[in-house]
Amino acid sequence: MPRATFYGGSGKQDTDFDETHDYYKDLGLKKDASKDTIKNQYYKLCYEYHPDRASGAHQDKFKEITAAYEVLKNEERRKRYDQARLDLQGYKPREDGQGYREQPKGPQKDWWTRGADG
Repeated sequence: MPRATFYGGSGKQDTDFDETHDYYKDLGLKKDASKDTIKNQYYKLCYEYHPDRASGAHQDKFKEITAAYEVLKNEERRKRYDQARLDLQGYKPREDGQGYREQPKGPQKDWWTRGADG
């Protein structure tokens, strides 16, 4: 399972989430969900899928939602996860720092460098 790699000064990996997995989907949330919404949804799902309540039948689902909450509850970790997901999908930060642009794919890949008469 691939892991995101963010290197600090020490050169060690400082995160342990899977950027290919959609944690928002695990919790049934939109990507712009607030911290309180994430917390409330997590508690709701924990109540529903806890192995003690569900006779152990939903143990894997419980682990998924717990892993999702561990990533999304921490603002810094959530920010790194969101950035890794955007990078994975081909989005790159704009030069002016105001959002993201999609990386063109295919033969038109360098259309912006060819000029107007292309």
